[in-house]
Amino acid sequence: MEEWRQALAHLRSSDDAHLLAVQLIYFSFIQWCSSEYAAAHRSVAEGLAILDRGSGANPFLSPAYHVGQYIVPLTLVTLGRWGDALKQIDAAISVMQKNGDRNRARRLTLYRAWIHLNAMDFAGVLTICDKAVPRNGESPSGDEPRTPAAFPTEFRISLVLRGSAEMMLGEHQQALEHLCQARDSIDRDAAVCDWYWRIVLDSSLTEFWLGSADLSLARVQAERFLQRTSATAERMWQALAWEAGARVAMAEGDRGRAQQCIATAVSTMQGHDVPLAAWRVHATAAELCGRAGDREAAMRHGELSRVTILRLANSLQSEDPLRTTFLSAPSVSRILAATLRPGSGDGDVQPDVDVVQDGA
Repeated sequence: MEEWRQALAHLRSSDDAHLLAVQLIYFSFIQWCSSEYAAAHRSVAEGLAILDRGSGANPFLSPAYHVGQYIVPLTLVTLGRWGDALKQIDAAISVMQKNGDRNRARRLTLYRAWIHLNAMDFAGVLTICDKAVPRNGESPSGDEPRTPAAFPTEFRISLVLRGSAEMMLGEHQQALEHLCQARDSIDRDAAVCDWYWRIVLDSSLTEFWLGSADLSLARVQAERFLQRTSATAERMWQALAWEAGARVAMAEGDRGRAQQCIATAVSTMQGHDVPLAAWRVHATAAELCGRAGDREAAMRHGELSRVTILRLANSLQSEDPLRTTFLSAPSVSRILAATLRPGSGDGDVQPDVDVVQDGA
């Protein structure tokens, strides 16, 4: 990364704006992989802007342009700017469809499903995945064959997302089938960005075994999740791996191990803006502190979780159904309902936003 930064500084003093743009876009991917999400967004935005005002050539013909179209929504999603990410995805898909570029449009459609997964819209994830990579292998319009071999990366992403959503919907047999199918496919043949989606898969399999109360398999999978994330510079997933380990330890009754894991999760996030991990890590930390009788620490972590939840929700338009779905999810609404407004009494528990309670 340091060598790349020096090269970019040199390019800025040259007259080759096109090369600078290309290298900014490719460097932004490395920044994103290193949890430098805001810096990555600035780099890719600058690179795309240079391409747009370039020599008059169609930027769509540049490979770097297409890489940038992927990186922009990825940075926005991980920054918690879900509304902006959805707008960027829709705009990019529109251009790609006009150019007959179905494969790239398919990948971006799956990025939309990833936002819905993070926002707890599990039924929406399945609908979007079916649109991008139908389970029957047929195009809805009948004009395009859609066999997995034609787009292995997209097929695997769809399996991971679909299995993760099915798990949360209680469709356990289907979920395990799809998650294992994704795992076997990745093990068998390499495809672009498998390392990243394998981490997502590890997270989902950990949740599956924990939700199934198979603590032995949950512990093994959580350790695999942590080992894989530790080999990267991705702080968001490292923190989530430690947080998952804390919940496995809690389920096993190992409070010491749980406290160690959650403390490491919190320290892993320091210096990095990782909202998708932060709200979950602080929620688990609040629960652990509460169990230990440390009410002050529990309230502090609970407030940090609540603020992050509202930041994510407020990135969406107030009338967006996805916002309501996220805020009404059991794991989210519990945190909001447990947080008091400043100055309110114990008998006046009110979240700062309207939350649809589902009885959870």
